[in-house]
Amino acid sequence: MDRTTLLGRIRQIEVRSRKRLTSKMLGNFQSISRGRGLIFDTVRPYEMGDNVRDVDWNVTARTGELHIKQYVEDRQHQVMLLVDVSQSMGINTTIHSRTDAVAEVAATIAWSVIANKDAVGLITFAEHTVEVVRPANHQLQLDYLLKHLLLTDVPNPSAKTSLEGALNTFVRLITTPSFIFILSDFQFDLADSHDLLRYLARFHDIVAIQFADPLELHPIPKTAIVQVKDSESGSNRLIDTSNPIFRRQPTTVSAQAFCKSLGIDWLTLSLHEDYINQFLKFIQIRSERAQK
Repeated sequence: MDRTTLLGRIRQIEVRSRKRLTSKMLGNFQSISRGRGLIFDTVRPYEMGDNVRDVDWNVTARTGELHIKQYVEDRQHQVMLLVDVSQSMGINTTIHSRTDAVAEVAATIAWSVIANKDAVGLITFAEHTVEVVRPANHQLQLDYLLKHLLLTDVPNPSAKTSLEGALNTFVRLITTPSFIFILSDFQFDLADSHDLLRYLARFHDIVAIQFADPLELHPIPKTAIVQVKDSESGSNRLIDTSNPIFRRQPTTVSAQAFCKSLGIDWLTLSLHEDYINQFLKFIQIRSERAQK
């Protein structure tokens, strides 16, 4: 993709995402954070009614008078986008490409985060971590994220997609409670990352967003023997669509149940509908739930 085409796509995506964001929606994004951290500011003499757990015993011992630690709100919250860039993400049967849908939702999230003076970063993954963009909260960060999403080359198209590498990268990169959005088609086994996801869900707010083609959301007819192509490896194989083993619950259902068991929110965005509107409704519901 040449520079002019790339910049044109970035501008298009930015404009579409910003048009949908009202001040109320920006407020919804701010309120879904699970609580801002507190950082130490100063100490002051103890006053009646202060919490004894905030006593600074070192200063108290040095001065002979009870002193209390005071904290201020840490105004910057970190949001990380973990984005699947494997081969299956390029497959679509609708007018909306899955790649563009992911970029548009990512831009909506990033622009909202930056507008709220928080920091947003990116980790792309396929078999392993592909690229990393450290969290930042300046306007150029949005362009930088979109360039990475639209220009990413998958190093090994035939390899199996895994979230494990991206999660390990996140652990090394982020040391404070954060908000994680996982953007993927989830055509891989999440159970491979069970222990790490369970650990991260204890300290971070995680949302899994599935970008689903309509064919993935509806049962495949019991027709006959059909030839299909594996979107990950590119290999062809024959499938008997009437076979009971083939007709078991799809990966999406098991992935959704898996996330729910860990306290991870799940959202399926259908590419043949207004996926940005679906996403903003989800954020509004989360915001209302957080305020109760």
